[in-house]
Formats: sequence, structure tokens, C-alpha cells
Amino acid sequence: MSLVSGMIHHRNYRIRPNRAKTRVRSGPHHGAGASVGSNDIWVIVPAYNEGECLTRTLRSLCVRYANVVVVDDGSHDNTSEVALRHPVWVLRHVINRGQGAALQTGLSFALERGATVLVTFDADGQLSPGRDRAVGRA
Repeated sequence: MSLVSGMIHHRNYRIRPNRAKTRVRSGPHHGAGASVGSNDIWVIVPAYNEGECLTRTLRSLCVRYANVVVVDDGSHDNTSEVALRHPVWVLRHVINRGQGAALQTGLSFALERGATVLVTFDADGQLSPGRDRAVGRA
């Protein structure tokens, strides 16, 4: 796939005109066992060279949430490939732009799709997805 400016759709890829260096690929985004109302909650996972840790993190998130967005921030490892094995949205920066930019990309993506609750989560899985309950109720 080549990067092209404008609103070009090619299978599951979409290039957004104001983010020409961001590639978006969507996977099936229906988490198994997601709780009622979880379609409104979007979990944003910025990731940079997290291929080794990402599987465990995504397994636990996909059980709870229907909308998980992984933003691969220009990783040099297999972060995107690992993410694509899970039912998540995968966005990829062509070059590393930093955690703030990765979060902004993910948050903007979710808001464009009608998200009402946004949660950010570290790709390395240091926190348990169960700890976000207080955030979801706030």
C-alpha cells in the first residue's frame, strides 16, 4: 500500500488528509464478552516497540471492551503485526512521534467515531484492566 493524500479507502486502510503520515487499519472490533454499554467506551493504547508485551495486554482488554485502539508509534519491532492478530483498531505512525502524539491520534480517531468515554492504557500491561472501573463510572 502506498500513502496517498486525500480520503482514499483501500480495503481496511484509510489515509486521513490531515495526518498523511498515519496509516489506519481496522480489525474486527467486537470484544468477546464485552459488558453492556462498553460500546461507548474506547480504550487507547499507545505502543512503541511493545511487540513482546502487547499480546497479554490486548487479550485482557478485548474481553472487556468492544473498542480498543492500538497506536503503533513507528515501532521497529512487530508491534503492528501483534496488534493485528487481535480484534482491535490498529493505527500506525510511519515515524516515531512520541507518546503525546500517539495519544492524540488515538483520541481523535475514537472521537470521530462517536466515543463518549475515553480510557488510555499502557501497552506494557503494568496495570490490570479491572482497575479502570472507577474511571468508567466517573
